Amino acid sequence: MPGQSRYPGRVDFADTFRKMLIVLSANLRCTHMQKQKISRDEALSFLLTYIVVERNNELMINQIVLFQLSNVAQQAVDQINGEIGVIPHEVIERLANEFLEQQ
Repeated sequence: MPGQSRYPGRVDFADTFRKMLIVLSANLRCTHMQKQKISRDEALSFLLTYIVVERNNELMINQIVLFQLSNVAQQAVDQINGEIGVIPHEVIERLANEFLEQQ
């Protein structure tokens, strides 16, 4: 019978191990399925708004600049969604400032 040892007073480690695996598997699925805090499109939108409106910078957008900004937005998404306790706009603003320094 599952959960009971063949020997009285002893723990059935195989059954206990199976239960632990089930719990661990469920926790991993929940962690994997958590919603992202921010998408790349949202990060790109905030990034452009920050650069043009907040910093009052003129931005000539061509394919190369758009590709670079898209990469910066993806970096922001990775950092924001990969860490606990980060403030999204601070990450994006920092990366935007780094981008502007390179231009």
